[in-house]
Amino acid sequence: MNDFKLDSTNYLKNLLDHVADPIFVKNKDHQWIDGNKAFWELMGGTAEEFSGKTDHDVFPREEADNFWKQDNIVFQTGEPNICEEFLTDFKGVKHILSTKKVLFTNDKGEQVLVGIIRDITIQKQLEELQDNHHHERYRTIFESTSDGILIFNHEGICVDANSAACKIYGYTQDELKKLHGSSLAATEDGKKFFKFMEEIMAGRGYFVESTHQRKDKSPISVEINGSLFKYSGKDHFLAVIRNITERKQAQSDLSKLSETSEQQRRMYETVLSNTADFNYVFDLEGRFIFTNKALLDLLQKSLSETIGKNFFDLGYPRELAEKLQNQIQHVINTKETVKDETPYTSTFGDHSYEYIFRPVIGKDGTVEAVAGSTRDITDLKEADKRKDEFLAILAHELRNPLAPIRNSIEVMKLSSDAAVWEKARATIESQLEHMIHLVDDLMDIARITKGKIDLHKDNITLQSAINHAIEAAEPLITQYKHKFDINIPEEEIWLDADFSRISQIFSNLLTNAAKYTNPHGHIQVSIHTDKNIVTVIIKDNGIGISAQMLTKIFNIFSQADSSIERSQGGLGIGLSLVKNLVELHNGTIEVDSEIGKGSQFTVRLPIINAIINAPEKQISQNMDKQPEINISKKILIVDDNEASAKTMGWTVEILGHEYKLVHNGIDAIELTKSYKPDYVLLDIGLPGMNGYDVCKTLRQDPDLNNTVFIAQTGWGQKEHIERSKEAGFDHHLVKPIDLQQLQEVLKAESKIK
Repeated sequence: MNDFKLDSTNYLKNLLDHVADPIFVKNKDHQWIDGNKAFWELMGGTAEEFSGKTDHDVFPREEADNFWKQDNIVFQTGEPNICEEFLTDFKGVKHILSTKKVLFTNDKGEQVLVGIIRDITIQKQLEELQDNHHHERYRTIFESTSDGILIFNHEGICVDANSAACKIYGYTQDELKKLHGSSLAATEDGKKFFKFMEEIMAGRGYFVESTHQRKDKSPISVEINGSLFKYSGKDHFLAVIRNITERKQAQSDLSKLSETSEQQRRMYETVLSNTADFNYVFDLEGRFIFTNKALLDLLQKSLSETIGKNFFDLGYPRELAEKLQNQIQHVINTKETVKDETPYTSTFGDHSYEYIFRPVIGKDGTVEAVAGSTRDITDLKEADKRKDEFLAILAHELRNPLAPIRNSIEVMKLSSDAAVWEKARATIESQLEHMIHLVDDLMDIARITKGKIDLHKDNITLQSAINHAIEAAEPLITQYKHKFDINIPEEEIWLDADFSRISQIFSNLLTNAAKYTNPHGHIQVSIHTDKNIVTVIIKDNGIGISAQMLTKIFNIFSQADSSIERSQGGLGIGLSLVKNLVELHNGTIEVDSEIGKGSQFTVRLPIINAIINAPEKQISQNMDKQPEINISKKILIVDDNEASAKTMGWTVEILGHEYKLVHNGIDAIELTKSYKPDYVLLDIGLPGMNGYDVCKTLRQDPDLNNTVFIAQTGWGQKEHIERSKEAGFDHHLVKPIDLQQLQEVLKAESKIK
């Protein structure tokens, strides 16, 4: 415990006015007695709301119990306590905090606990995903935050930046990566970056407001929160950037309103601090004295028609108006913030809204007015509902193929009959292909959402793509005994398009038509051209789509009928994928349907004017043919998944090759000194030393100049393939590896040798 005395006036002044980190003060009864501005901003509350209350009065029980426990360590031992805590603020946002708690004695001889907080939420999320090699999830969080994130090395050079940072500064990601941190600051603030680095090197967090400049040299005001961060296994500097230019301008404008009273200034400052769509202020009688344009648009009233009125006067449903007026009065009487949700029907339809009422406190400590803000959470609720439905469907879809796989394995245990084994093998292979298809669909929609999908365009005929799609959908059409009619023009229709993606569009539409049409139904495909546009119509007499569902049928995770009786598989992403693929080809898609009257999907695509006589690429019909490899080779398999490594070993042994297994990069490097393999099948996500670094290391051994390095990994996007090439890999195969693809790689390399 610190045994020197603190003068309360001086320490509170420093606490409130000069410290950027959130700080709070509690007495020995665990009651809050003060806090600085940064603390109230973190909490989303005010000193009046917390004064005299304990953790259990404000926070969820589990969080409150932990705060109480950590405080008691300090009160009982007198020693400082540095701990990580979880906190849910008044807005419902969850934070991860690093808190240092210290015991002091004030000028009255009373022991008080002082807590110094650092918000490490984003850092923790990113570090956890970096440590666990969850690159996709890491990038998702990295890119989804609205704050800019910059990562600097020890020389102060930016090595990574998210999209928000690019937007703030006006640079591309590649341009930002080349810059020194000091070059982002305005001339007079350039030295602050070196102070930033010094503070982080010393193990201290860093929080500062500064003036920076965009690429076009225009100034911006930013808020910087810095900390030490593990990036690619090494210490780096993490800077979370928030653009506060508008807030600074608003504060400046407010200070210039000399004719505005102190009461108005406090009201407007409270309103501006809220970021919801609708902002407003009530007087002590619960009547509107300020509303913003967004709320006036919702109410479809002018400002003069709203000011001085309460919810009853404005025609709100009586039950809702009574609830809202009572909540306003509660805020006035108790100085407590009220947060709630309500449905509301306006001329814009039925929506759900989240709102918050807060007291505006005057100089004398009394409530002067009540400020409120409301946001429309209809889409958020719908998205959350679709997410839950999708997770349930995903679990169902993954269990479906797992059941026959498990059954087939059990049959193989019980029987030695070769015919039975062949049937079981075929079942396992079929269900595995189904699971791969599910994962591929998920990856496709993720790539499209992030704008990272690559189209391999060529001159193709529409007829060939549709014929390929029909082949894919034919088993399901036959299974349900549907009548299938197609009207294709004899004259070839040429497109500048990706053959596999165009086939995917129409196979998805045909498959859906087969799934959602009762047995012995009728599916029709018709094609016609008009100038430079080809129109493809796929029509069925199936169950149809409701009017409500038609408005969102192309949304991700949406299914027209997810009932158990109609469940035909799929994740609800097929039509979203189709729409995106059509639009990537500069086309359009429309749907027309009624319940019980079938559906009609119309796809329009641009065609090439001139008839091109170049031969089309042929689709291989020899997928089952296995190339023969006559020369036995030595293959080193490196995979930390022992089951995956072992089964791959069995596979290459059956193909006539010799193999050895290791499960980490260090052992792989050591074994190659004596084994000298012809091929190395190398997993990327290895413990300790990743596959990229292992490949780079082995490439330096002159004895392995003729060795072929093959990456085997679950990561298959363009950036992963490029990184493999940079590391020295000859090939990049995505798990689960297709046997034919592996054989083709081995055979091709054998011929080269």
